[in-house]
Amino acid sequence: MVLHYPNIVLPQNFPTAKRPGERLISSPIFQNLFVSFDQFLTLEDTRISSWAAPSGLNTFTQATAAKRPLLTGNVANGRPAAWFSDARADYLTLTTRPSTGGAFSMAAVFRPATSLTQGVFCSVGAGASKVAIDLTNTNFMGARCGSASIFASAPVGAWSVAILAKNATTFRLRANGVTSVVTAHDNDTSTAPFLLGGQTTTVQPFNGHVALAATFSGDILDAANASTLQALVDYCKANYNLAA
Repeated sequence: MVLHYPNIVLPQNFPTAKRPGERLISSPIFQNLFVSFDQFLTLEDTRISSWAAPSGLNTFTQATAAKRPLLTGNVANGRPAAWFSDARADYLTLTTRPSTGGAFSMAAVFRPATSLTQGVFCSVGAGASKVAIDLTNTNFMGARCGSASIFASAPVGAWSVAILAKNATTFRLRANGVTSVVTAHDNDTSTAPFLLGGQTTTVQPFNGHVALAATFSGDILDAANASTLQALVDYCKANYNLAA
């Protein structure tokens, strides 16, 4: 199967210009970006068994065929995305877990299909310990660190951009361009793997599409990292026509 999505704004498309993808990937705190199109995917009958970052430094994988999400085209502003089904409890596991104990950020572009669903992009440890972009209630997304949570609107059937930035026990959720802040009572010390499309508990897995997932080694919402945040905002505008 050969799939071509030539309009994604990444550096190989624009080798001489500082376009949004290039500026994002060259950021000093950027770790990995996963986008759903053919040169970064391993497919079996359009099921995603492996989803690699452009850097080649990390990969989402799913060894069990029945748990693999489906690659769907022309759904995210004319671009492809991964479809996760809660009926099958699809999910992908990040091969190398990033460190989340200090400053750390993650981002996702997603569209929930139903309200009773969770686990967009999550690392869930024992008890309440988690770093997660999660769906928590009808029409809401949640970002969690340790035992604290923060919530913002995430309408069913609509695309949303969530950016979770944490620095020790303070973390912020930027949801569709609006930022909220909460202080946790504890830091995240979980060693649980990161899952896309589910939680390690696999309770109410995500039901919907994910078009982007990214991780960062610092607080992307800190003023010192304003250029990285702007690169991500520009990336979401250029590729998905979304406010980040």
